[in-house]
Amino acid sequence: MVTLLTYRTGRGVAGRCDAGCYDGAAARCECVCGGANHGVGFETAVEQTRQIVDAWMDERRADGWLPALSEMELGLPIVNGLLF
Repeated sequence: MVTLLTYRTGRGVAGRCDAGCYDGAAARCECVCGGANHGVGFETAVEQTRQIVDAWMDERRADGWLPALSEMELGLPIVNGLLF
């Protein structure tokens, strides 16, 4: 079972999106993806998860919670790789 997305708080995992969602057959899913990946299969879920995370990051930057990637100084080069 591959977990595509995990949401953590200071108390541990608050939610995740895994095969129980993207391979889910039940009528309803309560997942961190908001049901976007429910029953769509692995390949589609991977692409949709990329889009979900990109949108979340854009929203956080717009709210001032995250600096733009060009403004980040981590002491390491910023490397963006494909999820799969």
